[in-house]
Amino acid sequence: MAPELMNEGNFELASPLISDQLCMANVMETKSVGMMRSWRTVLAIITTDSFLHLFYLPSYLRVQSGSAAEVAFHALVPPVEIPSEKNTKSIQTASFKPKLWSTQLLPSVSIILPNSKIHFINDEVNSSFEITETILNQGVGKVFSKIGARKILFRTRTYEQTKEWVAALIAPK
Repeated sequence: MAPELMNEGNFELASPLISDQLCMANVMETKSVGMMRSWRTVLAIITTDSFLHLFYLPSYLRVQSGSAAEVAFHALVPPVEIPSEKNTKSIQTASFKPKLWSTQLLPSVSIILPNSKIHFINDEVNSSFEITETILNQGVGKVFSKIGARKILFRTRTYEQTKEWVAALIAPK
C-alpha cells in the first residue's frame, strides 16, 4: 500500500469472510432447547477446521435472518475513531477505560462439528435443523457427570438453504 494513502487514512482492509479458511457463512436464527427460549439472530460461520462459530447479533443492529453475511459482519465491526487531540486526552485520564474494539468479533458460541450430531427432518417443508454437541461439563455440572450435551435449534429462511447448511455441516472438512 502506498505510504501517502496510509497517512491520509484512505485504506480498506479485506473482509475475513473471503478467507479460504471459511466454508460457509450466513445469517440465521438459533434457539437453545428448553422452555422460555426465544429465537436469536446470529451470523453463523463454518470453518475448514470443523468448527461452527456463532456471533449473536444485538437487536439494535437490525440485521435480519437471511441478510448477507457481509452485512452482518460489518454491523459487528465498531466504527473507527481516528485519534484526535480531544479523544487522546480523554484516554490519558485515569478514570477512562477503553472498551475493547474486538469484543463483538469474538464468537458467542463455538461448536466442534466432529463432536456433534445434526438432526434434519427432510420433509421439503422444514426450514430448521438441530445440532447436539457432546461437551465436557464444567463447574458444578462436573460433579454429576463429566460429559453433557448442548442442543441448539437453527432456522433458515428457506428449505433449500437448510439443506445446503446441513450438507455443509456434515461434509468432511
